Amino acid sequence: MVVQDRLKPFDGQRDPKLGEVKFYKLPWSRNIIEQLGSSPVELRVTLSYFVEPNPGKRGANHHSTYPSHGLQFLIKSGTQSSDEFRKDIAEAEDDDDKSGAQMFSAGSGWVAGTKNRDRGSLRSDMWRGAAYKLLDVDEVAVVPLTGWWKLHRRTDRCALDVPYSLIVTLRTLGAEVDLYSNISNGLGLAIPPSLEVELPSGQLLLDL
Repeated sequence: MVVQDRLKPFDGQRDPKLGEVKFYKLPWSRNIIEQLGSSPVELRVTLSYFVEPNPGKRGANHHSTYPSHGLQFLIKSGTQSSDEFRKDIAEAEDDDDKSGAQMFSAGSGWVAGTKNRDRGSLRSDMWRGAAYKLLDVDEVAVVPLTGWWKLHRRTDRCALDVPYSLIVTLRTLGAEVDLYSNISNGLGLAIPPSLEVELPSGQLLLDL
């Protein structure tokens, strides 16, 4: 799944609050995860965005005062409903920590984990485990975090929306399952047919 989108990290008021949260449904079906069972899989999530650095010299000393804003990805756990997932994000009081211990993105199995993942403006992590652990893990959110636009009450900046890209991939580790076709069929996407191309030498055929 590849997403290019924008959100408004702050509400633009005189005393700015954290703004929009964007939610995305993960594209694979529950049936695919059930078929994979205990087969090992790899889930990779990457969130990329640009910030405006704090022009002040003192700003470089703290992760929430150097960037204009922050963004973070959070993944719903299999035991949460969509409403509970949204409620947990909305009720988080600390601007710098919306990791939520009950969320899948805060659990075990991640290579970097929340302490190492949530740094800078390129946030990427990889989870490996049995496929069945992804049952009902079907939603990811992009959440704003505080920055100097908010702390300095820059209403001219807080009214802006900011771009980002989110990439989520799932692959099997050993199991011979055509995830691409399964997911494409579930979404109703046309799968391009295989095309054989014969090179002038007549000796090599490529499948495109």
